Amino acid sequence: MNIISVLPLLVLFSGLYFTVVLRGFQFFKIRVILREIKKELKRPRALSSLILALAGTLGVGNVTGVAVGIALGGAGSVFWLVLSSIFSAPIKYCEVALCADSGCDGMGALIGKSFARLAKPLSLIYTALCLMLSLVMGASLQSASIGECARASLGIEPLSLAIILAIFVLFIAFGGADKIEGAVKYIIPLTTSLYILMCLCVIIPNISNLPSTIIEIFSSAFNFRACGGGMIGFFTSRAVREGFARGMLSNEAGAGTSAMAHSRAGKRDAVSGGVFGMLEVFFDTVVLCPLTALTILITGKSEGGLTALLSAFSGRIPLSSFLLFICIFFFAASTLLCWLFYGESCFSSLFPRLPRAVFVIIFTVFVCVGLTVPTVRLISLCDLCLLFMSAITLSVLFKNTKRIKEISLPLLKSKPRVERVVCTGPSRA
Repeated sequence: MNIISVLPLLVLFSGLYFTVVLRGFQFFKIRVILREIKKELKRPRALSSLILALAGTLGVGNVTGVAVGIALGGAGSVFWLVLSSIFSAPIKYCEVALCADSGCDGMGALIGKSFARLAKPLSLIYTALCLMLSLVMGASLQSASIGECARASLGIEPLSLAIILAIFVLFIAFGGADKIEGAVKYIIPLTTSLYILMCLCVIIPNISNLPSTIIEIFSSAFNFRACGGGMIGFFTSRAVREGFARGMLSNEAGAGTSAMAHSRAGKRDAVSGGVFGMLEVFFDTVVLCPLTALTILITGKSEGGLTALLSAFSGRIPLSSFLLFICIFFFAASTLLCWLFYGESCFSSLFPRLPRAVFVIIFTVFVCVGLTVPTVRLISLCDLCLLFMSAITLSVLFKNTKRIKEISLPLLKSKPRVERVVCTGPSRA
């Protein structure tokens, strides 16, 4: 049994647990959640922190990750990917809300407050894993995706991009967190809009194939016979495993990473911070991932990972190869910048005496190394890091269940406002 098979079980159990603890608020408190989002959007720092967090999640997971997931797990992985967002949303809410409540700037600091004897070793392990993930997923996987797309779409050899990417990273890196945040503030909205438009240009003309595509997704999602049937078949099914794994690679729920980005919003209400974390999951896993999947499946191109996506766009959109490269480049670049910020925070925590420039150089080297490593291998390594980080993060959330319930009471008890209309009859003369 593959160790990554534990991932669906971990997300499923934790998501169900916090859904029950928080009384299914993601289903029954939608209007209250929207009210909190509207209130928080009025704060410029909150919006900037959300975009920075989205920069860490939107991108390779939504494009290359979904394409690889379909190639490995079939069309059924799309169903489990979207389903994973239902369980990911309360987990992401708890991560961000708890960090906002405790005033911690990340999960590493929160671990120190949550445990006694195990605080230091667990915090060190988590921070080291997060640092490793910043180098593997944040640096190498992003550059590998850029290189793979450059070769497949434009015929450019990946290594020829090494100098360009290195200069790009070094230029932004030495500007600090503010410069990183300022860069992704423009990259993410423009790139996301372009990619959504491209997907719709493929899906809408082929809308007649949508019913058969949905049937294929559902029929493939529940085909566990090849895995032996029963619970073992369920959790070792490639469709289930790839769906949940791609969901976690994309939105990182359970890993606790986005709390670092949301902490840049400054002092904020814990519920509002948690709701913004859920908004991150919605954009990432409910909007962009299914768009990529439908673009591939509705055209009948499900083999070959990124090649399938290129084939889906080819002939349907002018300059499709170039435009897809632009999308992947800027998605990957924004994710790379966000993880540069995450990795720098972890590096400073582990090696406080070393100058910041040391990490920037190491990160740049991993960006260049990623151009020589297959994307599938990097994704597998990312899955392992996310699995162990999630085990630590979720243990912190379980230990703080009581506090999570307490800070969420305003959300759970809140009711949408209903204006009372008083009808008065005609006045008597």
